[in-house]
Amino acid sequence: MDKWVTKRRREVTPEEENGGGSIKCVSGENITTLRCASRAKTADCHIPKCWNKEQLTEKQREYEWIVVENGKIGCSVCKACSNLGPHTSQGVTLNRDWQECKIEAQGESIQIQQRQFRVKIFKHKNSEAHKAALIIQKTSLNEPIENAITNQIKLVSQSTYRVFRTVYNICKTGRPFTDLPHLANLLELNGVEIGRVLQSYHSCADISMHIAHMMRQKLVTEIVSKKLKLGVMIDESTSVGKNSAFVICIRVQLEESEDATSVLLDLVELSKTNATDITNTLLQTLDAHGFHELYLTENWLSFACDGASNMLGRKAGVASKLREKFPKLIILHCCNHRLELAVNDVVNETSSVCHMKSFFDKLYRLYSASPKNCSELNECAASLGVQVNKIGRLLGVRWVASSARLAKLPGVA
Repeated sequence: MDKWVTKRRREVTPEEENGGGSIKCVSGENITTLRCASRAKTADCHIPKCWNKEQLTEKQREYEWIVVENGKIGCSVCKACSNLGPHTSQGVTLNRDWQECKIEAQGESIQIQQRQFRVKIFKHKNSEAHKAALIIQKTSLNEPIENAITNQIKLVSQSTYRVFRTVYNICKTGRPFTDLPHLANLLELNGVEIGRVLQSYHSCADISMHIAHMMRQKLVTEIVSKKLKLGVMIDESTSVGKNSAFVICIRVQLEESEDATSVLLDLVELSKTNATDITNTLLQTLDAHGFHELYLTENWLSFACDGASNMLGRKAGVASKLREKFPKLIILHCCNHRLELAVNDVVNETSSVCHMKSFFDKLYRLYSASPKNCSELNECAASLGVQVNKIGRLLGVRWVASSARLAKLPGVA
């Protein structure tokens, strides 16, 4: 054929559906409109025959649980509830027809079918099974299990917070760890819930160590991240178990404070007290707490210690070994140690001070170990109307500051 044939689509008119009428041709732009009409007609077939769209919308607005399927109605609440559980009672069961959307109306006229639907909806609404299903649905929306678990976790967390605050207060006030069980009993008597665990003195020790670790970690992280300048002070000591150890303190000026702050970093035991072991232990401890070598090279300003030969020795002391690794490091002889040595020299060379020290030592020996003598001294002081300071040892092995505090403040050793 020389000419192309253009196919035309036909639209069936209402007259053609009834057996008559003519066939009207439509262009391609009307195909979408016809498809939408076809879908609407298919959707209308799901509505019960006795209702139209407006009536269905009105019923669903009044009864939100009504669902429609294949020209029949059902209940979405009963469909979502498989069983009544604890709400089950004798004679109360879920209607399977309402669950499976099989409720239909029988009647010759539309008015009779509509009346049957109204009666069935009314009876189902007031049935005990439907009310129980509504209660179950409302309870499930509140998520009781999830809320119960959340509340339990919150309660445990709050009790743990209270225990941690109590342990922190014990550490701040310098009280022994054995105070925690007594304080826990006191809190329970006052109506404060602190749980049933973490109340022994072992738990108090572990919690205090954890708090100290977290506070130290936070401080070190802030110092390293902000690249604050650092000073390190160490001093040898002996533990209660007669083991050699040394204390590591750091001195740093934080941004929120105007003056530099001294902080105890760690207490480390030593297997040997020579300069090499002390140096290696110090660097390992600083690295373990987060002060890596690059940070120390750029920001470690000073190192302070006492005047012992293994510390300040020119050839093989700790200060010399640190200076070899960190050339910019400033070495300081601890001012407290120097003051202590100066006071000791003055006491030894000044006879009047020696007489005073000897006098106070005799008083200390007379009254410190004899409750009877202390009682008689207090009676004499009360009769004279004066106050007696607590007697302690002056200018002994303790720091000079302790001796000054002992001499000035009443009742302080």
